[in-house]
Amino acid sequence: MVRLPDRHDSIPLLTHRYLTTGTLGGKRQLSYCDGMNLDEALRSHGHRVTQARRVVWDVLENAGGHLNVHQISDRVHQLDDSINVSSVYRALALFDEMHLVRESRLEDDATTWEVRHEDAVIHLVCSTCGEVHHHDTELIDALRSHLESDANFAPNMIDVRVSGVCRKCAV
Repeated sequence: MVRLPDRHDSIPLLTHRYLTTGTLGGKRQLSYCDGMNLDEALRSHGHRVTQARRVVWDVLENAGGHLNVHQISDRVHQLDDSINVSSVYRALALFDEMHLVRESRLEDDATTWEVRHEDAVIHLVCSTCGEVHHHDTELIDALRSHLESDANFAPNMIDVRVSGVCRKCAV
């Protein structure tokens, strides 16, 4: 299990999936399966468990990449149309505070969100189609070591973005 830093301790990276378990009052009822319980993580840090937080987490986890707030909100509304965009923003802010998500500024400085991952990833952003690819590399670890030893600096997070054209768009 990957552990992520919090202000006071660590929170394991959460891995949840919603399962549709039926409908009640015309709305799909959703439940978690596999992985650590998001409810426990929220409660252990003194936060309430809400449907909005559960649905936003599910959207992020199942996105498979970066989403902006409008994309997150649209997907949240597909699952539960009673959740408004301000609830989405609040859930994202809380998840960011708990180090469960990463906020990135990609093309045009648009803010995107994704489930937090290790720093050893370079974001490759296609300036034509906007897709973001994660490139795993040991260079980030070398950069961290260099900063710690040569610059006497301890980075909390390293977020590298490279803009260019992906293979699909280059054709």
